[in-house]
Amino acid sequence: MYTNFQEQAVRLNGTVDWMYKNYKEKQVSSVFETTGGTVFIGSNNAVYKSANNGKTWKYVPVGGWVTKMVESNGVLLAASSHGILKSTDDGESWVRVISEEVAGNSVEHIDGGFAVIAHSIITKPDKGYISLDNGKTWNDVGTGLPSSWSFKNIFGSQPQYISSLKQAGKYLICASSDGVFRSPDMGKT
Repeated sequence: MYTNFQEQAVRLNGTVDWMYKNYKEKQVSSVFETTGGTVFIGSNNAVYKSANNGKTWKYVPVGGWVTKMVESNGVLLAASSHGILKSTDDGESWVRVISEEVAGNSVEHIDGGFAVIAHSIITKPDKGYISLDNGKTWNDVGTGLPSSWSFKNIFGSQPQYISSLKQAGKYLICASSDGVFRSPDMGKT
């Protein structure tokens, strides 16, 4: 994933102009290039896919916006307004992998799989999930996070928000509204 959209455009074709000539969607929320060279653009209601450096684009409906994508062992994962989406066929089709009503905030690659943050539409707080089998099964890792007494004392019973869930060496690191936490066992404790 590239942090700057124009930097990505230049990397693909040496100029920013290719995007304006070849890609017709007006909103771009993410750009991702797989290890095989396929480029994906997350937009307001679909994913667009190009296997030829942006000369042509294929519209792949996903039913909502896509903000971030990652890849691991041929599996693509995307954070979307309809939750966490997974593709095992190079982005031709996408399925929702977390069953509760959530909007995807973030997806990250970790050893053996993925870490995601999803905002529950029903219960409101963010939840962290990890999959160590390339997205087949998911474990909630946010429920074991300790709550900060001072945060609750100052702000009342606010829901806990998870802003980052990443792997650093052998640890899973979680940044939340109650502090930064480290887990040596991929979120079990």
